[in-house]
Amino acid sequence: PEPRSGARLGWGGIPHVGLLVSSTPVAKAFYCDVLRMRDETDLRPIKLPFAGLFLRCGEQQVHILELPNPDPDTAGERPGNGYDRRTAYSVRSLASVKEALESEMCRHLLG
Repeated sequence: PEPRSGARLGWGGIPHVGLLVSSTPVAKAFYCDVLRMRDETDLRPIKLPFAGLFLRCGEQQVHILELPNPDPDTAGERPGNGYDRRTAYSVRSLASVKEALESEMCRHLLG
Protein backbone atom coordinates (compact mmCIF):
# COMPACT_ATOMS: atom_id res chain seq x y z
CA PRO A 1 0.00 0.00 0.00
CA GLU A 2 0.97 3.59 -0.52
CA PRO A 3 2.23 5.49 2.54
CA ARG A 4 -0.09 8.07 4.03
CA SER A 5 0.34 11.60 2.79
CA GLY A 6 2.52 13.92 4.81
CA ALA A 7 6.10 13.77 5.96
CA ARG A 8 8.04 10.61 5.21
CA LEU A 9 9.74 8.95 8.13
CA GLY A 10 13.16 8.60 6.48
CA TRP A 11 14.32 5.23 7.80
CA GLY A 12 18.03 4.99 8.52
CA GLY A 13 18.43 1.29 9.32
CA ILE A 14 18.36 -0.92 12.40
CA PRO A 15 21.04 0.11 14.93
CA HIS A 16 20.42 -2.93 17.14
CA VAL A 17 18.27 -6.00 17.64
CA GLY A 18 17.35 -7.64 20.94
CA LEU A 19 17.45 -11.41 21.39
CA LEU A 20 16.04 -13.28 24.39
CA VAL A 21 18.28 -15.93 25.95
CA SER A 22 18.04 -18.20 28.98
CA SER A 23 21.77 -17.98 29.80
CA THR A 24 23.99 -14.94 29.24
CA PRO A 25 27.24 -16.95 29.68
CA VAL A 26 26.15 -19.52 27.07
CA ALA A 27 25.11 -16.73 24.69
CA LYS A 28 28.45 -14.97 25.22
CA ALA A 29 30.36 -18.16 24.44
CA PHE A 30 28.40 -18.61 21.20
CA TYR A 31 28.34 -15.03 19.92
CA CYS A 32 31.84 -14.01 21.06
CA ASP A 33 33.83 -17.25 20.86
CA VAL A 34 32.15 -18.96 17.89
CA LEU A 35 30.83 -16.03 15.82
CA ARG A 36 33.60 -13.62 16.94
CA MET A 37 31.32 -10.70 17.80
CA ARG A 38 32.99 -8.07 20.00
CA ASP A 39 31.66 -7.63 23.54
CA GLU A 40 30.60 -4.01 24.12
CA THR A 41 28.74 -4.65 27.35
CA ASP A 42 30.59 -1.70 28.88
CA LEU A 43 28.15 0.45 26.84
CA ARG A 44 25.13 -1.25 28.46
CA PRO A 45 23.23 0.96 30.91
CA ILE A 46 23.82 -0.30 34.45
CA LYS A 47 20.19 0.45 35.36
CA LEU A 48 18.80 -2.42 33.25
CA PRO A 49 17.14 -4.87 35.68
CA PHE A 50 18.24 -8.07 33.93
CA ALA A 51 21.43 -9.77 32.78
CA GLY A 52 22.58 -9.33 29.21
CA LEU A 53 25.23 -8.28 26.72
CA PHE A 54 25.80 -5.67 24.03
CA LEU A 55 27.69 -7.22 21.11
CA ARG A 56 29.15 -5.52 18.03
CA CYS A 57 28.08 -7.00 14.70
CA GLY A 58 29.49 -4.80 11.93
CA GLU A 59 27.88 -1.37 12.24
CA GLN A 60 25.05 -2.71 14.40
CA GLN A 61 24.74 -4.22 17.85
CA VAL A 62 23.06 -7.40 19.06
CA HIS A 63 21.55 -6.91 22.52
CA ILE A 64 21.33 -10.14 24.50
CA LEU A 65 18.48 -10.05 27.04
CA GLU A 66 18.30 -12.74 29.72
CA LEU A 67 14.57 -12.70 30.39
CA PRO A 68 11.77 -15.28 30.65
CA ASN A 69 10.74 -16.58 27.24
CA PRO A 70 7.09 -15.71 26.50
CA ASP A 71 6.93 -18.34 23.72
CA PRO A 72 6.54 -22.13 23.87
CA ASP A 73 9.86 -23.85 24.58
CA THR A 74 9.71 -26.46 21.84
CA ALA A 75 9.99 -25.66 18.15
CA GLY A 76 7.21 -28.13 17.31
CA GLU A 77 4.69 -26.08 19.31
CA ARG A 78 5.39 -22.85 17.41
CA PRO A 79 4.00 -21.76 14.04
CA GLY A 80 6.25 -22.80 11.19
CA ASN A 81 7.71 -25.68 13.25
CA GLY A 82 10.45 -23.48 14.71
CA TYR A 83 11.35 -21.58 11.53
CA ASP A 84 9.35 -18.56 12.68
CA ARG A 85 12.18 -17.05 14.76
CA ARG A 86 15.32 -15.90 12.98
CA THR A 87 17.83 -13.13 12.62
CA ALA A 88 19.76 -12.63 9.38
CA TYR A 89 23.37 -11.44 9.43
CA SER A 90 25.40 -10.11 6.52
CA VAL A 91 28.90 -11.61 6.35
CA ARG A 92 31.92 -11.23 4.09
CA SER A 93 32.60 -14.97 3.95
CA LEU A 94 29.83 -17.51 4.44
CA ALA A 95 32.42 -20.30 4.30
CA SER A 96 34.23 -19.01 7.40
CA VAL A 97 30.94 -18.75 9.34
CA LYS A 98 29.97 -22.27 8.28
CA GLU A 99 33.40 -23.53 9.36
CA ALA A 100 33.11 -21.80 12.77
CA LEU A 101 29.64 -23.29 13.36
CA GLU A 102 30.66 -26.77 12.25
CA SER A 103 33.83 -26.72 14.38
CA GLU A 104 31.57 -26.26 17.44
CA MET A 105 29.02 -28.78 16.11
CA CYS A 106 26.30 -26.09 15.95
CA ARG A 107 23.23 -27.04 13.94
CA HIS A 108 22.54 -24.46 11.24
CA LEU A 109 20.60 -23.85 8.06
CA LEU A 110 22.05 -22.16 5.01
CA GLY A 111 19.85 -20.30 2.62
